[in-house]
Amino acid sequence: MEITCCNNLILDDGEAIEWGSFRSLQSLSISFLSELKSLPKGLQLVTNLQELTIDDCSSLMALPDWIGNLTSLQWLEISDCPNLRSLPEGMHLLTSLQKLKITGCRELSARCMKEKGVDWPKIAHIPNLEIQPPGF
Repeated sequence: MEITCCNNLILDDGEAIEWGSFRSLQSLSISFLSELKSLPKGLQLVTNLQELTIDDCSSLMALPDWIGNLTSLQWLEISDCPNLRSLPEGMHLLTSLQKLKITGCRELSARCMKEKGVDWPKIAHIPNLEIQPPGF
C-alpha cells in the first residue's frame, strides 16, 4: 500500500483511516507528506507489517516508541526526513528487522554511526544496516 502526496489526508489521531482493518497489510510506503509530524497511532495495529518505507516527510519529528509493537517488521527505510533526529527506544524490540536503511537524514545518520552514535545500541542487533554518512 502506498500513501503519497496526500497532504490533506488525516493520518493522525483524527483517524480518517481505520488502521485496524489493515491488520494483514504487509507493506506500507508513506511518502511526500510534508505535513506529517508523527506516524498515526493506529498503525501499531498493523502487526503483520513486514516492510515500512517513510520518504520525504519533512515535518516528521520522531518515530513513536510503539514502533516496537511491529514485531513482524523486516525492512525499514527512512529517507529525506531532515527533522527526524533520533530513533525510539522501542527499536530494540524489532527482533525480526533484517534491514534498516537511512538516507538523507543528516542528524539521524550521525546518531546511528556504528559504535559511536547515541542511537547505535538501539540498532546494533540489525544484521543489514545501510546508513548514509551525515556529510552527504
